[in-house]
Amino acid sequence: MADNKKVTIRELAKRAGVSEATVSRALNDSPRVKPATKHKIQQLAKTLGYRPNLLARSMRTNQSKTIGVIISNIANPFFTAVVRAIEDEAATLNYRTIVINTDENPGTERQAIEMLQGYMVSRFIIASTRRGVDYHLLLGRTPAIFIDRLPNNNGDYDTLLVNNADGAKQVVNALIAQGATRIGVISSSVSTAGQERLAGYRMALQENRIAVDENIIKCSDVQMRRVRRYTSNLLINQACDGLFTADNEIFLAAMAEITARNLTGLKLGTFDNAPWFDFLALPVTAVQQPTVEMGTRAVQRLVARINGSDKLDEPELIRLSVKLVKRN
Repeated sequence: MADNKKVTIRELAKRAGVSEATVSRALNDSPRVKPATKHKIQQLAKTLGYRPNLLARSMRTNQSKTIGVIISNIANPFFTAVVRAIEDEAATLNYRTIVINTDENPGTERQAIEMLQGYMVSRFIIASTRRGVDYHLLLGRTPAIFIDRLPNNNGDYDTLLVNNADGAKQVVNALIAQGATRIGVISSSVSTAGQERLAGYRMALQENRIAVDENIIKCSDVQMRRVRRYTSNLLINQACDGLFTADNEIFLAAMAEITARNLTGLKLGTFDNAPWFDFLALPVTAVQQPTVEMGTRAVQRLVARINGSDKLDEPELIRLSVKLVKRN
């Protein structure tokens, strides 16, 4: 087989006895090329091991069929599942994806957007760090859709969120129904989701005529350095018989403390269901997020924007439903 780096459209054209334009059309499956000629060129390209130079093509057309996916924390199973759905749907629609993790760092997020635009990535799906990032300045006219968090430029971009407040309220209501009378909460400092889930916690207490005690409301930093200390404070010092955590990473850190102290008889709830919850000694009530739907709809909405769908007018905030998962 020939060296891939040396096989060019010019060489294919010379060997096939056609113009370079015909080779380009054939490789892009254009109907303007006769089937027999197209088959001959495609087989020749396969035999010689030809690979298209996607970056060069992007530079010629000033765009690429590549979606830049910028995720705030790829280690979070929620984002891992969403990215998988994004990649699957993008492949179905003949788009490629480049995924970059920002670790909740706005500086890294800005650099990622600038770098990908340098590679002619012409559309984005972003889970925003939200802090101090001007997306108008960074993105310009580049199509983008935001997931999981509202961007700073709220109302200017399509955004996909889940019903955070309602999901949190459902979990806390379930813990109360199980007999919990004093439910501590470890919220998240992440914008949008953390604030809305804390609001849902408050609504559940108010609807059940339980006084909101600010002493049992804690907020984790994104590195979760204080979660274990908060957990012991809530469950031992504050005598909480229930605990609600705003996401599965906070829950995992809280469970490390609960296990280390061998605490029992607690009512536990969290946002983000995980299969391994089934194997815990303490039953966990959780919210199942629609990760596949979020990733799939993000790609579909973005592609519709790119294609200029006449059904899409102003940017829209779309809320996806969540599902409560109870364990006895």
